[in-house]
Formats: sequence, structure tokens, C-alpha cells
Amino acid sequence: MAAAGRQQPVVPAGRRGVATAETWGTGRPLRDFLYSDDLADAAIYCMNSYSDIAPINVGSSKDVSVAQVAQLVAKTVGYQGGISFDPSMPEGVHVRLQDVSRISNMGWAPRVSLEEGLQLTYSDYLKKLNEGGR
Repeated sequence: MAAAGRQQPVVPAGRRGVATAETWGTGRPLRDFLYSDDLADAAIYCMNSYSDIAPINVGSSKDVSVAQVAQLVAKTVGYQGGISFDPSMPEGVHVRLQDVSRISNMGWAPRVSLEEGLQLTYSDYLKKLNEGGR
């Protein structure tokens, strides 16, 4: 169990052998995740293909609950403990999903799924950790 007043996110909880990782809020809010390489690709795509002055949103157009993300992170890092939610803590806006119709209609779409992006990010984290990083 996490020390009182200290949240134990999934990755540190797994590395420390903590039985339960705690996530703020209910886990129900929905978010749109995009891998950083996809964002860079979208920026270059827009620089080459978009000349309008109207803003353009970039995202995956897939809404994923915070609880689903916590489970995916746990699976990615091999965390076998439980995940708890603290509804007394803030969780922000309940739905944060971008309207990506403009860039989608231009023919751009992300290439990296959330699951693949988590795996790539965790692999990079482990590589840096093994090289003496934090």
C-alpha cells in the first residue's frame, strides 16, 4: 500500500514492488493519446500541405479512459499488482478529445497505436535507465 498522501503510479509501483498503484480520480475521464513521432510527422505534413490560417488539431481520434490507460501501462511494464482509483482527488475535464476531421480529410493519420507507443516509450525508458540515466 502506498504511504499516506503519496501516489504510487504504475511504473514506480512496479519497480518498487508496491502491491497497488494509485491513480487520481475515478478512472472514467476520456483522453486522446498521440505518440510523439506521430505529432512530429503531423507537423511536417501540415507545413508541407496546409496553408489556411484556421487552427488544425492533431490527435488519434480515439477516446481512451484513464482506467484503460492505467491497465495498458501495467501490461506494458509487466506490473502484476492492483490499480486503485481515488475519487477524492481531481481528475480534470471528463472528455478531452480533439476534432481531427480537418487533418484527417487532408489524408493524414497517426501510424503508432497507443499500445505500440507505450511499448516504444517504455523500451526507451529502460534503455536510458540501463545507460545510467534516471
